[in-house]
Amino acid sequence: MKTITAESVEFEGKTVERAVEAACRHFGVVAEELEIEILTKGSTGIFGLGGRKARIKARPKEVAGEARPGVPRKGPEAGEDVEPAAGEPVRQVAVEPGEAVCAGEEEGREELLQVARSICEELLERAGLSAGIEIKAGEDGPYLDIVGEDLSLVIGREGQTLAAIEYIVNRMVARRSEGAKAIAIDAQGYREKRRQSLSSLARKMAQKARKTGRPVALNPMGARERRIVHLCLKNFPGIKTRSVGEGSERKVVISPVGKRYRGKKRSPRR
Repeated sequence: MKTITAESVEFEGKTVERAVEAACRHFGVVAEELEIEILTKGSTGIFGLGGRKARIKARPKEVAGEARPGVPRKGPEAGEDVEPAAGEPVRQVAVEPGEAVCAGEEEGREELLQVARSICEELLERAGLSAGIEIKAGEDGPYLDIVGEDLSLVIGREGQTLAAIEYIVNRMVARRSEGAKAIAIDAQGYREKRRQSLSSLARKMAQKARKTGRPVALNPMGARERRIVHLCLKNFPGIKTRSVGEGSERKVVISPVGKRYRGKKRSPRR
């Protein structure tokens, strides 16, 4: 970290919000009291390796009565005055993961989306898959949408590869920001189409179970898809659902309520 002008100081961090926090701690102010210029947003390497730090340039806003660089003031969390010795470079402020950030929640979310996008792009590139990633707005908030030529490989059998990509990306994002909300990843609307397909199948099998009085077992599927089935049939009359099996063989069983299959009736012996 080096002094740019008499008032501006350059800060680094794993993400922009971490660099902003470093500036807050150094000047002893909140983010709203700083003039911030983002030099680089930084990037993360695959599995957290080979990434670049985010860099910003910050200085206190010109507000009457506010502290100026070089004037002792208590930092919001540091617990001691921050005052560089004359003629010496300003010491670098360590920013550890999990500490409170001064940036707004919305800005932090946008930053995490960019981090997730960078991780996902590198993951696909190293896998040799031709695909791009867009940030889109959904009903449950912004998400990453994978587009390109190799979508069948990206999605995998019943969405298993896509689910694995989402899991890895969110694990890496969690290393940047503990407690961050999970980021959904789709591939040109695959998950919505799959949801509609599963819902249609679930209703069809529920009608069959209710008509025959026999339980119907669906094919094994992941936790996300089992949840879709359970929610779809939650208020379906005369039907209950449960998951059975272990690991990759876990599946949903749809059963009629209050009925028990007794097998075919045998004709009486003469």
